[in-house]
Amino acid sequence: MASAVRGRRTLGSGNLPFDKGDVVSGNRKWRIECKRTDKDRMTIERKWLIKIMKESRGQIPALNIQIGDLEFYLVRPDEFGYIYEKA
Repeated sequence: MASAVRGRRTLGSGNLPFDKGDVVSGNRKWRIECKRTDKDRMTIERKWLIKIMKESRGQIPALNIQIGDLEFYLVRPDEFGYIYEKA
């Protein structure tokens, strides 16, 4: 996933106080939390979203979700608008 945003995985998958989240994009604009399952469904937890918003500290927070072979990113409406305008 980190290679998709030309970024890097955070140290210890975000368990260190100075390097939170799971992935930081190469341009340092995005802080991404990643969740994955091979099951047919996944429950998105509010605490995941709050966590990545707090940890982003000025970066754009996103949640990467992988369910089997399907992959999506959850972003806030403002960031979606920015992405939409750039496309």
